[in-house]
Amino acid sequence: MGSRRITCACCGRPGDHDTNGWVKSCAVRWRAAGRPADGPPAPGVRGTGGEWQAARERRAEYAELAGLGWSKTYIAWELSVSVRTVERYAAAAKEMTCG
Repeated sequence: MGSRRITCACCGRPGDHDTNGWVKSCAVRWRAAGRPADGPPAPGVRGTGGEWQAARERRAEYAELAGLGWSKTYIAWELSVSVRTVERYAAAAKEMTCG
């Protein structure tokens, strides 16, 4: 037996019922937010590009710090990212310079 189709009480979009009169996307946000009593948080705004800009700035800062001879561990600490992320920055930088 499938889920019944509803109009979401949170966002107003039609879809399959998940819980509390909400469609799945709203129910997932609600669960991820720790099941707040006032319902799911508002959906994030798409297409702002802010997260891409921040990542671009971190990669540029990585290049500067790596050029100074800093270790990957210290660069990760300075940029508030994981060492694995710094390794990805290093691989991307190497790919760009080596073709």
